[in-house]
Amino acid sequence: KLREVPGIKIFIIAIVWAIICGFLPATATSTPGIHFFSFRVIAWSLCLSLLIFSLTIPFDIRDHHYDGEKLKTIPSITGIRRSVVIANGSLLFSALIVAVLVFFFHTGSAAMFAAYAAWCIPASVLIAKSSPKRSEYYFSFWVDGLMILLFLLLWAADFIQRFAES
Repeated sequence: KLREVPGIKIFIIAIVWAIICGFLPATATSTPGIHFFSFRVIAWSLCLSLLIFSLTIPFDIRDHHYDGEKLKTIPSITGIRRSVVIANGSLLFSALIVAVLVFFFHTGSAAMFAAYAAWCIPASVLIAKSSPKRSEYYFSFWVDGLMILLFLLLWAADFIQRFAES
């Protein structure tokens, strides 16, 4: 099983999300300059990978008691504190990629970046507070709920921008 290959599980999850949410939609677009291997698509897919990578680490922290040394997850290799730093670092790097895409490549809007940056704050707090001692509800409701919050913030930013333009 791939899950049993030491240290690979989290990367498989991040790559699959990047392919499904980044590369596959690029194959269906007819927008000029957007094709499967364009810089924007690769950068956006990398951003998605980093985002999912950072949100997967809390679940590895939660399962640290069960996985232990046999699965070689990031928390079992680096420890919980360093795992939190790695997760928040990848979240910060994803925000930097969004900033580059918005402000230098004019993909998206400043409102979209503001929504993403605002979302990174509660995401980084929830990542930092992750612990094997936290309840299942913490991870199932709060950490998983971050994806719904991101959708709502991006939707609101788009709505506000469209309202301001009209």
